[in-house]
Amino acid sequence: MRRILVFSWLLVFAAMWANLSTTGLMYSFRNIGDTLRYPLWRCGVRTTLLLLLVLVLTVATALVPRPNATSANPLTGVSAVVAGGSHTCAVTATVGVKCWGDNSSGQLGDGTTTSRSTPADVLRLGIDSATVAAGGFHTCALSTAGAVRCWGNNLVGQVGDGTNTDRNTPVDVPELASHIAAIAAGFNQSCALITAGAIKCCGPNVFGQLGDGTMTDRSAPVDVVGLSSGVAALATGDGHTCALTATGRVKRWGLNTYGALGGATTGRCSAGPITFPCSTTPLDVVELTDVTALAAGTFHTCALTSSGSVTCWGQNTYGQLGDGTTEDSVMPVGVSGCRMR
Repeated sequence: MRRILVFSWLLVFAAMWANLSTTGLMYSFRNIGDTLRYPLWRCGVRTTLLLLLVLVLTVATALVPRPNATSANPLTGVSAVVAGGSHTCAVTATVGVKCWGDNSSGQLGDGTTTSRSTPADVLRLGIDSATVAAGGFHTCALSTAGAVRCWGNNLVGQVGDGTNTDRNTPVDVPELASHIAAIAAGFNQSCALITAGAIKCCGPNVFGQLGDGTMTDRSAPVDVVGLSSGVAALATGDGHTCALTATGRVKRWGLNTYGALGGATTGRCSAGPITFPCSTTPLDVVELTDVTALAAGTFHTCALTSSGSVTCWGQNTYGQLGDGTTEDSVMPVGVSGCRMR
């Protein structure tokens, strides 16, 4: 309708121009005021009628309620949804996966690198998905049978298939073919919780975020040192990773910029000529003993305790620690209004 109106207005102005030009009246206009004072009926009967018709259509269009784009074809029956760097994915009622948003690295898994503003099916998934994890430019899905498949950017091995080739459709992660209880995707790294309570990670490791005691990137999952059992959950940030043990303790490793690991570290990791504080193996957040859930941001981490309070640590430039300040903290601080009792 809006295109029709625009075209109609163009016809009106064209007709007025032609009519005025042929009568020589166009040259009598000295300014916009003269144009506005020019009698409408002097433009000709047909032009005047056409103008009135367009005015009526314009008013009618304005009065007609516009359809709600979000309800035109809603995505229903979703059991899980996650947000990555600039893309979103959901597990559907048919245990498939749909993704939308940025697709520059194939992270939507639809066989293309075309970004989508509406959900697109992940092709050749090959599994019944229980959940998904979305990183900066890659995505992983965990099947109901405990297997993992990943796709998207694979520059530093985060897809975990043993290569550094980007994938625009899901591929198997051989080291995570069974007995996987949970998955997490950081900006580039991918980690999985084994049903026995161990953790495996793959991807970049320049800051020790894979926790294997090295700074070597891994294109296939490797074991996190010292965590062969007893882990209940995990969370991945930009360059750091955290694990929650079954006893309510928090383990952390990787980049410690801004205090993201929740305590001091003595190790240094280098990215070119610059070095950063880091730990390539898990360390305890000694102040926390009763944690029930973890969440990791770019350079900060938060924990929910059994008492219902929330505590955070790391970067606080924008107040993301919620303690009423903008001061970074290497130690956990209580969130205002949710302070530990």
